Amino acid sequence: FLTDWPAMLLIVVLLIAAGVWWWLNRDVVPRHVVIAAGPREQAYERAGVALEYALARNGLHASVAHESELAGSPQNAEALRSSAIVENEDGSRRAVHANIGIVQPRELAQPGDDSGKLVAVAPLFHAKVCVAVKRELLDDAVGGADQFAATRPGNAEYQFAVAKVLREQLAGGLHVDATRAGSGTALAAEMIERHYCSGMEGPAEQLADDEVTVRIRHTAWLDEGLLNRLRTNEYELVSIDAGAFAQQPQYEIVTIPAGAYGYDQRGERIPRHEITTVASTDFVAVRADAPDALVTTVLDAIYGDPLGFAASLNEPTAQSTRPPIQLIPQTEILSQHLNSSFHPAAQAYYQPFDPSELASWAEFLAGSKDLLVAFAAGVFLLYGLRVRMERRAEQQRISEEKEVLDEYLEKTIELEGEQWNCRDPEKLERILAAITAIKIEALHKLSHEDLRSDRAFSIFLMQCANVINKIQMKILAFRGEEPGKAVVDNHGTNDSK
Repeated sequence: FLTDWPAMLLIVVLLIAAGVWWWLNRDVVPRHVVIAAGPREQAYERAGVALEYALARNGLHASVAHESELAGSPQNAEALRSSAIVENEDGSRRAVHANIGIVQPRELAQPGDDSGKLVAVAPLFHAKVCVAVKRELLDDAVGGADQFAATRPGNAEYQFAVAKVLREQLAGGLHVDATRAGSGTALAAEMIERHYCSGMEGPAEQLADDEVTVRIRHTAWLDEGLLNRLRTNEYELVSIDAGAFAQQPQYEIVTIPAGAYGYDQRGERIPRHEITTVASTDFVAVRADAPDALVTTVLDAIYGDPLGFAASLNEPTAQSTRPPIQLIPQTEILSQHLNSSFHPAAQAYYQPFDPSELASWAEFLAGSKDLLVAFAAGVFLLYGLRVRMERRAEQQRISEEKEVLDEYLEKTIELEGEQWNCRDPEKLERILAAITAIKIEALHKLSHEDLRSDRAFSIFLMQCANVINKIQMKILAFRGEEPGKAVVDNHGTNDSK
């Protein structure tokens, strides 16, 4: 160890560096996460509460940022990227930071570095653009309630009535209720207004609720206030021209089936006929640098527990009679939504055997080449250290056996000196037996091949053989037997001399 301390020190340093690198780059799920959802009693807020409940069932403490000032997708994205500045009821301002948010696709496409870029985790539901117009205005546009009741979405008379009313009522935003500024609903209202009121301008002013003639929503869950107005026939859901959203790729043309929102007080379906509109997909999103473990936990909470997210999202309440929110099935996610805007952990969750994992491994190896080189160097040093230690152990064993060999050689020399002047055959036989025992013991104990090939070991064997031969000759001489005859030892073996 003392001679190899530089190598050992280098190995320790490499191990410490690898441990520090792992510690700094490991996936760490925050102990508490904040979900940016949206206004109370809206689809975003409902989804946020359901996700909070599902995450709790999966062992992760979460809370929804119940901020009435969070307009929805835009401010949710701000809260994810850095922090959203909201205004309290007393006029003070404070920052809201979130780990998870519910956003629309346009937020995922925002430019920025990886630390500020938002990526999708799961598409939740389709948010439809719903336009409700005062029924009496539609009746007047075609000459009466009976005439409008006889129209169907798609025919010329219906399209004329809807376009006429929207053009008149949307000009300048005088009679529009589009909820919060900056929200998806407000942006949808702006695009509809530009489409139907091109070239018209008018002053914007605050209206009383009973003066609003057009109500626009961009949501997966109509609010109770608008549903009640539809049930009393005060308002009518109408088809819109999808061309208003032609320049916005996040929208797709969809239809709302007749009766999708139940029935009115006269037993007619809401809407009365299938209507055409547009919809976008609302996503659960995180920052691009969010830990894989957090993304996997969110996906397990959404899809892995049938009593978690889906059950909580549509849990019936005494105050709500709204239709349930339809979640996007995973089959649709794989066929229509999964792309590079998803977090890598989410892509692996939906496609566990995606061949693109090879590219991810290649990227990992390229990014970790310095660590791999250090690891390989550490392995090489460890191997070299082991070889040197084994070699040192072998040398130590040989040295120990040489010391034993020297002891045997000394004993042999002593016995040789003892037999030099001995003329007693019986004593010579005892000396002969002792030397033979030493030789046999040495052959059993000194087994290392390097020692067996050593010159000292050969000298020892020759010494033993010479002494044994001398003693045998003396025994024969003192007993009066002729040399050359066979002498039988105590073990019954013949040794011809």
